[in-house]
Amino acid sequence: MQLTIDGSSPFINAVDHAFGVNVGYAKQIKTYPGVEGRDTRYSPSQIVSAPLIPVTGNPKPHLFSMSHIERQNLAIRMQLKRFARLTLGYSQKLANLKAALSQHFAWYNFCRIHHTLRVTPAMAAGICDHVYDLGELVGAF
Repeated sequence: MQLTIDGSSPFINAVDHAFGVNVGYAKQIKTYPGVEGRDTRYSPSQIVSAPLIPVTGNPKPHLFSMSHIERQNLAIRMQLKRFARLTLGYSQKLANLKAALSQHFAWYNFCRIHHTLRVTPAMAAGICDHVYDLGELVGAF
């Protein structure tokens, strides 16, 4: 197994605790230019560098990628308004947030036909053989 993490220090202990030595992983730390004197809150900065640093195991450099999780984070922010930036649609209780995330991932993986796959991700992975209705999933899990 191989992981690529960002520079957040809690990931190191979490990966060690979850996988021990049975994982090869690397860090990718993105560096942005310092822009002073103007408000850049709404516009993304250009990345200056993003070196890949092996941490443990024997990670394969051609498999280093953060793009999958970046794309997943974008999909969550766009489809689940609790994670949209600068809104008031947040969860006041942790249980509500967990329920909303569970429902989102069930719909995303079992109910939504993805344009590039032409099937649901669960069907592409061979986990199921049909598109579920979200009501079916509530009773299934």
